[in-house]
This record gives sequence, C-alpha cells and structure tokens, in this order.
Amino acid sequence: MMMDELALREYVCQAAYQLWLRGLLVGDGGMVTVETHRHRYLATPPGTRRSTLRAADLLCVDVGGLDVEGGSSIEPGVWRLHRLAYQAARPEVGAEPSSNRVEVHATLLVTPMNLMALMRLNAGAAELALGDGAVLPLLDGQDERVLQRAVAERGAAALAVMGVLVAGADLTALLNRIEGLEHAAGIELACRRGH
Repeated sequence: MMMDELALREYVCQAAYQLWLRGLLVGDGGMVTVETHRHRYLATPPGTRRSTLRAADLLCVDVGGLDVEGGSSIEPGVWRLHRLAYQAARPEVGAEPSSNRVEVHATLLVTPMNLMALMRLNAGAAELALGDGAVLPLLDGQDERVLQRAVAERGAAALAVMGVLVAGADLTALLNRIEGLEHAAGIELACRRGH
C-alpha cells in the first residue's frame, strides 16, 4: 500500500487507536512502527497515550531510534526489539537470501490480555500453544539472534513480561494477525477453564 507520509502518519495513529480500543495495548504502552523508506521509521512516541495520538506526535527515527527531525529519540532499550525485527528481515552481507524470510516494513509491540495470561501460565516453556493450533516462540527477549530468527521465520514472538512482537510487510496484516492470535489465546484459556 503506497501512501504519502501524512497519510501514513494518520494510518499509524488509527492503528494505535484500534489496538487501544481492543485492549491490545494500554495507556502509552506498546509501540507501532512503519518503515517509510530504508532505515527511516515512523514510531509511536513513548509517554503519549495511544488513544489520542495525532499525526504530528509520531517520531521519525533512524535505525538507532534517533529522531531524524531533531526531537526526542526513543530510548535504546525500547527501540531495540523493533530494530532487531527490521534487521531480521534483511539477510547478512554475503548471505544467501531466503524465500522463507518474513518481509518486515511494520512492527507492533502489544500487551494483549489473553496472550499475556497464557505467557504467565507457561512461564519457562519454549513455546506458547494457542487455541487454533498456532504456536508462538516464547522468549525472554535477551538473546538477539534467537529473537531475530523467530521474527525472520514466524513474524512473531511472545516475549516474557514485555508483550508480543509482531512484524511483517503491512500494518493492516499485522493488526489482523494480532487480533487473531489474541482470539486464539482466548479460546485456549476458555478450554483450560473448562477442564
């Protein structure tokens, strides 16, 4: 989907609002990012409620999370997961490109209630099994290579305590994916309560 930057900014704000409305993130938590062009990204700013974002509120950052317009930058620990997702989509110099590699032009870090509950119930496990047969890797988020492999191969990872990182080519597809994962997690939790 080709959009000019203002339309893309408005779409990111709309996406953040939809995520907030559905309880997939709260307050000023989580982050939505989209790549505007190679090594330039629009990102929801820390400290700003996701329910009231305006296009002008978004940050335009480089691969290091530094605001290219001279304003506030994103704290490196907060930006790290998104940076790793974008880097996972690009093969290392000299490496053979893989047709299985997920194309990443957008990322979401969200804290959906059902998925977060399943993560707590499965603490210490390597995977998170969902009600529809989907499986997400359950990671601590510290090992960058493991996280990058999960994003490159599956486009998503459950990160203990931090939330769920979803990455892909299109923001609309990511919204659909996280809603589907949260729905499947709700089914899994309902089945567990029934036993």
